[in-house]
Amino acid sequence: MCRESSSVDMNVFSKWQNSLLDLINEYESGNIFNTEETGLFFKCLPEKAFKIKKEKCHRGKHSKERLTILLAVNMDGSEKITPLVIGKSAKPRCLKGINSFPIKYRSNKKAWMTAELFNEWLVSLNSDMKREKRHILLFLDNCTVRNDAPPLSNVKLQCFPPNSTSKLQPLDQGIIHNFITFYRREVVKSVLGNLENQQNVTTISILTALIMIDKVWKVATPLTIHSCFKKPGFPSPNLVDVDDTLTEFNAEPSFEKLFQNKI
Repeated sequence: MCRESSSVDMNVFSKWQNSLLDLINEYESGNIFNTEETGLFFKCLPEKAFKIKKEKCHRGKHSKERLTILLAVNMDGSEKITPLVIGKSAKPRCLKGINSFPIKYRSNKKAWMTAELFNEWLVSLNSDMKREKRHILLFLDNCTVRNDAPPLSNVKLQCFPPNSTSKLQPLDQGIIHNFITFYRREVVKSVLGNLENQQNVTTISILTALIMIDKVWKVATPLTIHSCFKKPGFPSPNLVDVDDTLTEFNAEPSFEKLFQNKI
């Protein structure tokens, strides 16, 4: 609710666009990043979305079904940083015996982003950039968990103006929406696949969710990412080559068709 587009001051929006070129002038498009976290009800089937929306999830069943995901991507779409996923359980049963998987997983009691977790992520990102001998500019919102960032040698932080991310933040212009939409499609496909194989498994474990998060994030195309940077006024970069096999991320899935094909 705090990111409603109608609440954005258009004067702030115009001033930001006028100053944007000066902010990014020293950086190549591949070194300009945006990061943001989003909540994900990882077990949620499409028809349950409105039910959860109207119910409290401070504690109990719904809060246990929520993950927080931190996404980060650069302006030309050539680099999508491995998502950080935050859950409630420190040692989920489904992860027992698994030493590594493609997603970074952390936990706390509320499955929320904290200053400690965010700073840990920043330090890791800075180490990666230092090893690659790169200096990057990272755009982010100005929520409280960002207020005590550690010293960074290779990552410069740039906050958006308050209450403006719905208009100015690239990840909020469609990248996160598409990510969640396609995650929902994978949930439906997983449940229907289990039913078709006569397996009475209609719930999604954290391990399955992590695998699907990794799969969906990988199919975000540079074209999709660039268009979401372009909306807030970022200049057009030289796009990397787009793999034709990944362009399906731009299409809206039809859950009705999925059900009709299986029933």
